[in-house]
Amino acid sequence: MMDPEMMRVAQEQMSRMSPIILLRPCLRFATESIKNLIPDDIRRAGEQMNRTNTEDMLDMSRKLAGANPEELAAMKVQAEQRMSYVVSSAKAPKNQGNELFKLARHADAAAKYALAVDNLGSLPSREARSLQVVCGVNLMACHFKIGRLAECVEQGFEVLGYDPGNVKAYYRRGQAYKELGKMEAAVADLRRAHELSPEEDAIADALRDAEEKLEIPRGLVIEEIIEEEAEEEEGSEILPTTMGKMVTSVLQSMDPETISIIGKQFGMNLSRDDAANLQDAMKKLSPENLEKVMRWVNRARRAAEAARKAKEFLLGRRWLVLAIVMLILAFIVHQLGFIGG
Repeated sequence: MMDPEMMRVAQEQMSRMSPIILLRPCLRFATESIKNLIPDDIRRAGEQMNRTNTEDMLDMSRKLAGANPEELAAMKVQAEQRMSYVVSSAKAPKNQGNELFKLARHADAAAKYALAVDNLGSLPSREARSLQVVCGVNLMACHFKIGRLAECVEQGFEVLGYDPGNVKAYYRRGQAYKELGKMEAAVADLRRAHELSPEEDAIADALRDAEEKLEIPRGLVIEEIIEEEAEEEEGSEILPTTMGKMVTSVLQSMDPETISIIGKQFGMNLSRDDAANLQDAMKKLSPENLEKVMRWVNRARRAAEAARKAKEFLLGRRWLVLAIVMLILAFIVHQLGFIGG
């Protein structure tokens, strides 16, 4: 065990290390893990990154820098066991909520679903997110049944942030908007639900009723709602400037083979030479364009339309795939339990 003086010297040396040196062990780990990631993992990493300040990221990096491969593997196993335990524990209140809902005890059921949602909130696994979506949709139903319409709408945003194509979330949020008298928003949500599930008679009937009450031409409402969302996004919080600089440093050190793997995750067949050319282009990226990348990262985690546009945005600008690397690293270290847990 280090004595206090040796510990002080080690900490001083560590504090003088650049972020990129500290992140190298994480980069090696990322190269092995990235093949199993999907775009939804990237989005979750972006959410986590937005909730993690630079100080915490550097602290996490220092921990990784001092870990050998065996310790990293042990940390990953421990993190997976923790996530499995939390998911299993969350299933109990979810099942209790189901039973209470059948008994029409909607307020009690809502409390159980809310407990499950809160317990699962910080976990990055797809199993946890899937369970959280189910509980979130059920919580919306409870809120609607007992007249908590604003809470139903709010929970709808949460669910659609996790699962942008969830029909029940659009339907229930649309119904809540209708009861609140917000017909434009109600029609927009119900139309989207009808597009996703055109065979559902209940959705079609609800949409027809909302359109009759609104009494305006079809198509106008959706355009207005999208414009409002775009205005909200313009005012959204962006990642810190220091994080943008760290992204640039990390990307420049990335092995072209790793970048090639990332590209394939987004349907781009990048060779090693292509990846090297992208790295060269990144060197010439202006601070203004780097800020645009950071803004995109923040916007890409928003509602359903944003999720669809995010992929188009990436595919149209190849060099932006580089910005995903930092998010992947954030996701991996979150799995190891260094941040968000």
